[in-house]
Amino acid sequence: MEKSSIQKEENGILELGNWVSSDDDSLDISLVYTSPQISKLAKARTYDSTHLTTKTAIPSSPIVERIPESEFNSEPSRHSLAHTAISMNNSFEPNPQEKEPSIRGSPGSNIGFISSFTESVPKRRRIPVSDAVSDPIESSSPMKSPAPPAKKSTKSSKSKNSDPNDRLSKAWKDANKVIRRKDDILSEMVIEIALCLEKKIETDYFKKIFLQPKVRNSYLEIPLITWKRRVTAKYNKEEDCFVPCDLTEISERILLLYYAPDELIDKLRQGLVSSDIEKAKRRANLEDPLKEYFVFIMVPGFNEYLRKLQTMENRQYRAKTLQQLNQTKSTTKSRDEPSMSSSEASRLLVDSEVQLGINIFTTKTVEESIDWLHSFTYTIASSIYDKFERNPDFANIGTVRSGSDSKSTFIEMMKKFNLMTDPKAQNLYQYYTCPLSLYTRLLENGDIGTVNGRNIVPPSVNKAMRRVFTSRDPDAIITD
Repeated sequence: MEKSSIQKEENGILELGNWVSSDDDSLDISLVYTSPQISKLAKARTYDSTHLTTKTAIPSSPIVERIPESEFNSEPSRHSLAHTAISMNNSFEPNPQEKEPSIRGSPGSNIGFISSFTESVPKRRRIPVSDAVSDPIESSSPMKSPAPPAKKSTKSSKSKNSDPNDRLSKAWKDANKVIRRKDDILSEMVIEIALCLEKKIETDYFKKIFLQPKVRNSYLEIPLITWKRRVTAKYNKEEDCFVPCDLTEISERILLLYYAPDELIDKLRQGLVSSDIEKAKRRANLEDPLKEYFVFIMVPGFNEYLRKLQTMENRQYRAKTLQQLNQTKSTTKSRDEPSMSSSEASRLLVDSEVQLGINIFTTKTVEESIDWLHSFTYTIASSIYDKFERNPDFANIGTVRSGSDSKSTFIEMMKKFNLMTDPKAQNLYQYYTCPLSLYTRLLENGDIGTVNGRNIVPPSVNKAMRRVFTSRDPDAIITD
């Protein structure tokens, strides 16, 4: 009975679940046993202290590592910790500075308890022996091993905001780049169309063609079309370069008035076109008063309008001829009688172009006008990036047939006469430097004159010039 009770008590005490933690290497030392319990455990297992030698016993660790006596008595060089001998009596003396629980009992019973426990615990790995100062539980437990120091990143962290100088240099490069694509240029443009032209021009074909630039409507009474440019760089004329700036909208100096043919003829006869031009310039000056604006007029289908007038004239002439043959008088006025003839409409268009000082462009159809508008939009958009457009002084680079200055222009004009070669024109320029001087000489004397008894120009050229400068008949023949 006594053996069985002792064995049951022994099995309960030596159960690994009561002594070993989750890592199977450390011991829960929170349990405190009395001296009678330890003595019973010591009697249950016979322990020969001569066969095992305790290497080190540390107060905070109830687990004692065992090594054979032969290994313990080996050379100190192989076992650096063999010379550390702490007596068993001193091993379990309580340390007042430590708060670890102490095991009460005699030294012999303590040794028996420790040896009996060490035999029951499986040795999965060798626990390195520490000195008396360190804590073996903390050093032996892999869960409490100190974390490795954090590695410093070798890569330099890039700042979220880049250097302002780099951004500025990139903006300068983008603003002054040489090659620009057509899509990029057109994406900058905005075309504004008056609402009164929405039904006339904004057809399905218009929406198909004008994917770029952006189309915007304006609330105007006059049929005005304007262009604007959305840019992030402004042109500096003095430095001949583009300076980066915030996104802004710049008005172009081109203004377009869009009329139907019959509407334009009626306004020209009433003198209302000039008032529309003034309104367009006045509105543009409100946006940018420093610019000099250029106005022109577009008329779609003007040739077709002239053909209609001519057809009506032919019908009217035929009706009058039949009336004269029948010798009858028509008492009613023909409904299709035109208000003016086609020749009068053409003359009115040309005279108005000269008097108003504007250009009037005529197109065949509305679709042709839309194509022309899209092409002209690209011309306006690319003009600021063309160095010949920005600098008019560079525009005459190369050979110009009509002449690049007053002298060359006069010589080229004189060479249009028959038998007037370049040396003869150069000789004439020595005495007459402009057409006005020629006109005055021919009007007063009737000839160019002679020098040292020799004619300045051949007689045939002299005769042709006299007819050109003094004739009052525009249909007169210049040369025989």
